Amino acid sequence: MTLFPKIVDRRMLLGGGILIVATIITLGPLGAWLTPQQQWAAGLILVAIGFWAGQVLPDAVVALIFMCSVMITGIARPEQAFAGFLSGANWLIFSGIVVGLGIRHVGLNQRMAALMLAFAPRRYELTVLAAGLAAFAAAFVIPSSMGRIVILVPIAVALADALGYRPGDPGRTGIVLTVGAAAYFPSFGILPAGLPNVIIYGAAESLYGLRFTYGEWLLLNGPVVGLLKTLILIASALVLFRPLPRDAARETVTGSIAVSDFDAGQRRLLVVLGLTIALWASDAWHGISPAWIGLGAACLLVFPGLNLTPKDPFKALDLAPFFYVAGVLGIGAVVAETGLGAVTARHLIDLFSMQAGEPHLALVKLIAMAFILALFFTIAAAPAVFGPLAGQLAEATGLPLDIVLSSQLIGITSMVFPYQGPPLVVAALLGGVGMGATLRFCLLQGLLSLILMSMAQIGWWSLLGRLG
Repeated sequence: MTLFPKIVDRRMLLGGGILIVATIITLGPLGAWLTPQQQWAAGLILVAIGFWAGQVLPDAVVALIFMCSVMITGIARPEQAFAGFLSGANWLIFSGIVVGLGIRHVGLNQRMAALMLAFAPRRYELTVLAAGLAAFAAAFVIPSSMGRIVILVPIAVALADALGYRPGDPGRTGIVLTVGAAAYFPSFGILPAGLPNVIIYGAAESLYGLRFTYGEWLLLNGPVVGLLKTLILIASALVLFRPLPRDAARETVTGSIAVSDFDAGQRRLLVVLGLTIALWASDAWHGISPAWIGLGAACLLVFPGLNLTPKDPFKALDLAPFFYVAGVLGIGAVVAETGLGAVTARHLIDLFSMQAGEPHLALVKLIAMAFILALFFTIAAAPAVFGPLAGQLAEATGLPLDIVLSSQLIGITSMVFPYQGPPLVVAALLGGVGMGATLRFCLLQGLLSLILMSMAQIGWWSLLGRLG
């Protein structure tokens, strides 16, 4: 009897408020700016993004409701409503789900835990540095952000325990948040490793016919969004969370941890992952899309007889992210199909005074735009709003389309509130970290990222000759 009122108070009231606002947008006095088709699109998109941001319903359910509503109202063609299922980007998500299942099935996550614990440094600063860099490196092997968090955060907790940092110790908080954040944000610099990347990749491919290669994305975004972001996360944790004094006996706990050899299943999985990464890295040479390389790896992992996944892998797969991304990509397609993106772009261009001839200033404005969108729509959904606008923003600023699309990564990774990035909230919950500490960490790393990464990215792209 106590659970139902809580659901009503929190989720249903929030959902009801979102539906009221969406109804006003759909039926209200916006006809001077929007056509009836665009009003319906705006209302449905507001409901979808609002429900995702507020966690009113499960993400996959919201995605299915959105696609169903688009078809019922007839505001877009079926190929637009279901564009996400036709996009290679969503098959990157599917391959990441299968890889995560394989890693858990063969126990590679436990082997990674043993390795990290065996070689963990005893000094706190070095531990945080090593843990952050290791979490970033894991993005090259484990394509799913949530998969990395589920695998690495328990390892971080075990590492903190082994080194003597107990629950409530700021040192433990620093290690857990560093690992959780470094498993999430820096992966945006690696094409298949983050959900926003996949959405941007899908928008570029489906809306503009632009296909990023693995190497191009890594060159454009890896040094700043990947490595520099990792260092900012590590520095933020070291500034905010200083450990309490520990017993000397606890500092030597990890010395007794033994690391056995990889078994046959783990070696086979490492071979598949190694080949997959090699093919991703060389896609500019062979021309095969990263999505189909990932799908090929998934086919190998579920192939009977290799024993790299459970006997009936499709019963064990969590396909909710697959449907969620399909819904997000469908939003981008509907925005473009209805012309809502063009209308929004015109207003944003006027608001931010976008104009050609000032590439550095234009880039700062694009980053600020993405930062604001992420505040309202969360990190995962902001690229779905930004993507359909990128073509007109590129025309207005004179910047290359791939630079405009990539510029949003700085804005969305400069996250200042936990609600913007649910995976980090999951990491904090798994690690037993309170929301107060998580909020302080988000505010510091977000503001540092917005300033330092903006300057660094402008400098890096200027060095590459991409800003004119």
